[in-house]
Amino acid sequence: MELKPENRPKPMIYDETFWSEVDGSHISTYSKSKTLAERAAWDFQKSLPEEDRFEIVTINPALVMGPTLIPGDFSSGQVLK
Repeated sequence: MELKPENRPKPMIYDETFWSEVDGSHISTYSKSKTLAERAAWDFQKSLPEEDRFEIVTINPALVMGPTLIPGDFSSGQVLK
């Protein structure tokens, strides 16, 4: 998921403070949903009282392999083709 050029960090070092930009037409619905879901998880965890917070781990795979369960193209499927 790409940041708009004017919003990219200089130098190109990303950390946990950078999120995909979900406004506009440059991001797919699927990518947007992944970003919004992860942000919701982190926001929920932060909203809890300190004693009720739990550890969150997110895994963002670079490539998913195996048969598709959905019709149409997707990024990992394109790599396999």
